[in-house]
Amino acid sequence: MGKLTSKQETWLRERFDSRFSADLTERKIYSHDVGVMPPLVKPLLGKAVADGIVQPQDEEEVIELVRWAVQNHVPLIPRGKATSGYGGVLPVKGGITVNSWHMRDILAVDEESLTVTVGPGAIWEKLEQELNKQELALCLYPSSAPSSTVGGWLAQGGFGYGSFEYASFPENVLSARVVLPGGEAREFTGDDLDLIADAEGITGFITQITLRVRPLEQEMVVGGRFADVGGLATALRTVVKEQLPLWSVTFINPEMARLKNQLPPKLEHGHPADEQRPKLPTGYLAV
Repeated sequence: MGKLTSKQETWLRERFDSRFSADLTERKIYSHDVGVMPPLVKPLLGKAVADGIVQPQDEEEVIELVRWAVQNHVPLIPRGKATSGYGGVLPVKGGITVNSWHMRDILAVDEESLTVTVGPGAIWEKLEQELNKQELALCLYPSSAPSSTVGGWLAQGGFGYGSFEYASFPENVLSARVVLPGGEAREFTGDDLDLIADAEGITGFITQITLRVRPLEQEMVVGGRFADVGGLATALRTVVKEQLPLWSVTFINPEMARLKNQLPPKLEHGHPADEQRPKLPTGYLAV
């Protein structure tokens, strides 16, 4: 795909106004994620730069954009906040990067069924804050929660904080609305969600997600040190057997503990902010 034609660019500007951009600086910014491609892979991608950026504000606009792109043979690249670092948002064939920023609203909260429905651009941390106001909480969220999106994690798949109790994120999704490559919208539920989860946006644009939430509970952080991996595994099996209320577990091996202890202190206004931080003990840690 080469540059957009003047006719194509005119249509995009008239349809999306300020939510379309062909500015070179913006296009370069939207052509990267937080990761760095390995030297062996980078030459294969070439100088991938998007031909434009569009920010739809609802499902109808996504449908219209997809149908236009099919007719004009323009590639479309779904993009949340690009926090995965695996290259899934790179416009390797040019085309239009489709950003979900304007579709970030919380659409519905059902306190009885313990579900929430959101747009794909909803930020995890902000969603958790809003749920907490209603005495609810997320079942799980990714380590990138301060900036990553709900739609992005469904497209990427995976585990996060809370997965010890609630497993993977796709297992906590009840339904997702998706605009398919032909331009039609469809709701996916049950086993059909396997066509959407972990697919990196290949099967369509996620426009709405309904996921499980849980009652807000008081939490306490605890940690344990074990001499070896076997001891740690035995402890976790005991937790499961005794049905102890353990929500999330993070593992730290001796080498990681050593490296964490070598990190320089965080700075605030140029001064160390955590000089008194405790040193991690040597061993296999579970927090």
